[in-house]
Amino acid sequence: MILFIQTAFLGDLLLSIPSLKKLKALYPQKKLHVLCRKGLGSFLVKEGLADQVFDQFQKTKPSLSEIKKQMGHLHYDLLICAHESPRSNMLCTLIKADHKIGYKNFWNGLIFQERIERRLSWPEVLRQLELLKSLDPQLKNNLQALEGLKSPFTHIPEWSRMDLVKETSTASTKKRIALAPGSVWATKRWDKYEELAGELLYQGYEVVLIGSAAEKVDSAIIKNRFPEVEDLTGQTNLVQMLEVLAGCDALVCNDSGAMHMAALLNLPTVAMFGPTVLEFGYQAWNDKAVFLENKILKCRPCSAHGTQKCPIGTHECMTSISVDQVMRALTS
Repeated sequence: MILFIQTAFLGDLLLSIPSLKKLKALYPQKKLHVLCRKGLGSFLVKEGLADQVFDQFQKTKPSLSEIKKQMGHLHYDLLICAHESPRSNMLCTLIKADHKIGYKNFWNGLIFQERIERRLSWPEVLRQLELLKSLDPQLKNNLQALEGLKSPFTHIPEWSRMDLVKETSTASTKKRIALAPGSVWATKRWDKYEELAGELLYQGYEVVLIGSAAEKVDSAIIKNRFPEVEDLTGQTNLVQMLEVLAGCDALVCNDSGAMHMAALLNLPTVAMFGPTVLEFGYQAWNDKAVFLENKILKCRPCSAHGTQKCPIGTHECMTSISVDQVMRALTS
């Protein structure tokens, strides 16, 4: 059995999909288990990317004792930890495995038999795939061929793709655009989705709103002004959201989990980056994605993940992105 650990947010888990696909290809006879945040893992089983997930915990971030209770009796041939936090490394000590691979830190030499330098200049998909390079000589060669390149990548190597084999289609004769206005972090939210929805409707597009239950407030503002908009916010799980996106012609979103969901379909995407930058490595792993950002602001990036309030009180990184820019990106 193999265990893959990714306890970060939804976007990080989705960016693990190329690594999961690679493990499935390398070890088709072994069961692949995934440990992740509460409520995220069933999607992986449904899509055939994992055989079993451990995500049915009492809290989003379960206690170490709870993980030990559920998994302490298991013994794995191989454990891969794709999250470098001290907490994730600590839980690796609670799980028995013959060989453990993780990112190298000065304090975790006794935890992992194999430690990999986390290459911050690369996209996250490739950083995670580097954890597997000792398992596959061809993968190692492929990664070595990318030496010298830095985020963001303008071309996605075929062997690292994350898109799933799904047909995208819509029964409507109108073009259907999905909007995902929410984000866990307030400063990551673009402020003109309501205006954009109006412009899309005026030009004859259909508009559907998507997001988690926690993002209903953002979508309700748009729905209240434009009743003809379809609001599915908080009404879909990850599998259902993927089905909704498969029926759309494009997605407009923030730097969020929805952006990475669209990458599973290689769906045309327009994504706004404000407090974060593409150089962090969390770009949509999608050949059809366009990224809008204000590159002249000296205050960017202001944090690794975004914040709940703009540190200098202007939020110009997002307010300076116009509806016209988005419309041009959608129609180009």
